[in-house]
Amino acid sequence: MLNNTSRFLFVLLILAIIVIPLSGQQERHIPTVKKNVFFGKSKPVREMKVVVAGPENRQTKGEVIPNYPDELPWDPDSFRDVSSTEGLVTVQDAQGSRSMGGPLLNFEGMDNVDAVAPGDPNGDMGTQYYMQTINRAFSVYDRNGELVYGPVDNTSIWDNFPGPWDNVSWGGDPVFKYDHLAERWVVSAFSVNSDQDIYYEMIAVSVTSDPLGEYYTYAFQFDEFPDYPKLAIWPDGYYLTYKINGWRTTETAVDRVAMLNGEEEVSMVVFEDGLGNYSHNPLSVDIEGFVYDSATPNYVILPVSNPNSNPVSAWMYIYEFKPDWSEPDSSTFSLIDQLSLEPVSVDVPPGVVQPEDYNLIDALWIRFMYPASYRKFEDHESIVATHTLWKDDGTHLMRWYEVRRDADSGWYIYQQSGYSPDSLERWMGSINMNVNGDIALGYSASGEETYASIRYTGRLAEDSLNKMTFTEVDAFKGMRVVNNVSGSRNRWGDYASMSLDPADDSTFWFTTMYPTASGGWGNWSTRIISFNLHEEGPSVYVDAGPPDTMICLWPLYEAYGLAENYSSANWTSSGDGSFIVTTGVNNTYYYGQQDYENEEVTLYLTATGYEPGSVVIDSLHILLNKEVAAFAGNDTLICSDESYILNGTIEYAYDYYCSTSGDGIFSDSTALDAIYTPGAADIDSGQVTIMLHALHIEPCEGMTTDTLLLNIDDCTYTQEITANDLSVRVSPNPVDNVLSVSITGITGPDFSLELLNLNGRQLFADNYGLSGDNYRHQLDLSHIPPGLYLLRIRSGNYQKTVKIIRK
Repeated sequence: MLNNTSRFLFVLLILAIIVIPLSGQQERHIPTVKKNVFFGKSKPVREMKVVVAGPENRQTKGEVIPNYPDELPWDPDSFRDVSSTEGLVTVQDAQGSRSMGGPLLNFEGMDNVDAVAPGDPNGDMGTQYYMQTINRAFSVYDRNGELVYGPVDNTSIWDNFPGPWDNVSWGGDPVFKYDHLAERWVVSAFSVNSDQDIYYEMIAVSVTSDPLGEYYTYAFQFDEFPDYPKLAIWPDGYYLTYKINGWRTTETAVDRVAMLNGEEEVSMVVFEDGLGNYSHNPLSVDIEGFVYDSATPNYVILPVSNPNSNPVSAWMYIYEFKPDWSEPDSSTFSLIDQLSLEPVSVDVPPGVVQPEDYNLIDALWIRFMYPASYRKFEDHESIVATHTLWKDDGTHLMRWYEVRRDADSGWYIYQQSGYSPDSLERWMGSINMNVNGDIALGYSASGEETYASIRYTGRLAEDSLNKMTFTEVDAFKGMRVVNNVSGSRNRWGDYASMSLDPADDSTFWFTTMYPTASGGWGNWSTRIISFNLHEEGPSVYVDAGPPDTMICLWPLYEAYGLAENYSSANWTSSGDGSFIVTTGVNNTYYYGQQDYENEEVTLYLTATGYEPGSVVIDSLHILLNKEVAAFAGNDTLICSDESYILNGTIEYAYDYYCSTSGDGIFSDSTALDAIYTPGAADIDSGQVTIMLHALHIEPCEGMTTDTLLLNIDDCTYTQEITANDLSVRVSPNPVDNVLSVSITGITGPDFSLELLNLNGRQLFADNYGLSGDNYRHQLDLSHIPPGLYLLRIRSGNYQKTVKIIRK
């Protein structure tokens, strides 16, 4: 544990950025001009051999992408001994008053398919597709959030290259952008060949607007590691900023028109160390919208602070980057404005708090997060930017800015604020502005009782300044602690992406990470969310599954629920069983002993919506199937001229049917009271086996079978009638309507008569029509359909069945 003095020195070490005088920045920086070392034109991505993303494709498995932390060399004796007395001047400490509607779409992006950290999620919406990338894979989704391609390895796009790309780290720190001005896709990633100590920045431009079509592919070589590359679209070029080896700033521009035309040789203008050795990451601004002045240069913004003050003073430096593609050596890079930002406390928090007192999360503070966006309006220009800072108590927050330039002024701070409406930590943000001037801010949020979750807020252009006026949307809740620990760092990010839909220039698309329910290393996945800044949204919906479900004696039940417009979902039980995890729509439940004894349990799926207090619960009732039981009946004897009616029983079965070992037939083999008529072979052998098969209920498998032995005899020895033999007479047969039945020789009170159809269904029964030992009755059959019927008579030990034909 550091003492106060040591901690202060450590803080200054991390934070130290020596303020370089404005006059020094006005000196002309000399550019370096380089050409691409490789060029190619790829096959359409959809026709390439698929390189499926996965750790098996990498030499680095379960390791951290080597982005450098914000720490710089300095001389601690050069700073005064100061202590914090105050922090940020402006902090929004309450939610906005506008009620935010939920997302239009909120769907799962790629998970940690390459077993790396951080995830570096980034994405953009084109005219038809959303393209998402992570370290180190990409996928393509349609406008409805359906996956149409991927995940595949980022290297697929440069598959036609012969160079040394397959060593250590290939496809890291990716940025995939849609150039809405040209309707093309522009993608970038670094490649590190440590064996040869060579480094590359890979850039590709799609030949059409199809993200799965052909690409013009380029590689630019660097002598040192070009860390944390960030890509920005501008009318005259594609701009990328770096930190060389993690501390020297480098700003570059490549010839956009040449790349769009697929020229084999393309110039890159490089300004290296232009911002001094003690600067944080510069960031070129990215153009939004379709209104622009082609003569306007690209702007590069940079956060600068002076730890030799209390609280720490801070500035936003704004540079103009003007490449000259006809004479690249004449390109310029100049500081044009130095804007004072509100100060920050010198007490830098060590990391983001999360539940279970687990490792603090790497906040990646100070540097402006991707993207910084530029938009031109009729009467002004705007740039919006955000980064992670902190309050006096060490709580991380999102500090956001809108800077403007009017026709008669330079750049100035139009509004700025720290967003911290409660005690949660907020970091790893991304910001953008739509065509209306509305601003959306997305980020991660965490706390002592809150897993790292995805949230966003926003404001309308006409709202009061310095405030996010919409209530924060909890778009997706994290499921467990973040576990990307490597050395002393628990990596997260290193960036997110808030972009605009070119179809309306108003709808925002946001992608970032959340921790999954897995507790293992690298337990992150991503979400892709689209939304508008409006005050109405769809209601939360939840469906736990079929209301009554039977399961077998397996100890688990796979629950597949459904939820819409929700930020989190969790399962609970009325019994004593347990879930693998409680969060998520799909889950696995292991029932307990009490559940088994009760033969049932109820599971509840609770979904929390985006609006405060919006909670919906649905349930499903599980019946625990006992062991399947089948009883075909007792072994018995029938006469050779009779049929046998089954009296089977089934318990806990999904379905059942009968079969025979002989040549007889069933009236209905799927009925428990089926009528079996013996065949000639059955009668000759004097017996036949009847089997009742019970099929187990899904997801149980198998079948239970029970048998009975049906003995067949001519029945002469069963006649124990001392008077006349039992005589049955029916007429007419076939019959039109009325059937006369006459029976004599009845021996006892247990007489019965039944009329059955061939499915064994009883149509008529009579036990009372006796007169002495005789029975006489007329049956009106006019209301039953024509066909074959059975008249069955029982008396004592004697049974006789007569076939009746209804014409």
